[in-house]
Amino acid sequence: MLASETMASLLEEMASRYRDRILVFDAPPLLATTEARALASHMGQIIMVVEADRTAQVLVKHALETIESCPVVMMVLNKAPRPEVGSYYGQNYYAAAAP
Repeated sequence: MLASETMASLLEEMASRYRDRILVFDAPPLLATTEARALASHMGQIIMVVEADRTAQVLVKHALETIESCPVVMMVLNKAPRPEVGSYYGQNYYAAAAP
């Protein structure tokens, strides 16, 4: 259904009707189903979520290739481990520096 002309018309209508809003569509992983790729072909921007230390780089590259027609693609690294010592904002820096 997402690859149909009816869906394309609906998305076009929503984009033109709500020009002052950002419409967010949540989709399954790009490589898991064809629905996400079909929906992505109609999007102006995509945020791709990648799980740290689990998603292979080759899979990320392959997923990006499937949506290369989208003008803006951003990525979020999810579940990234926290640093053991120190912190840029100082939260853990003082605890680590204490005797």
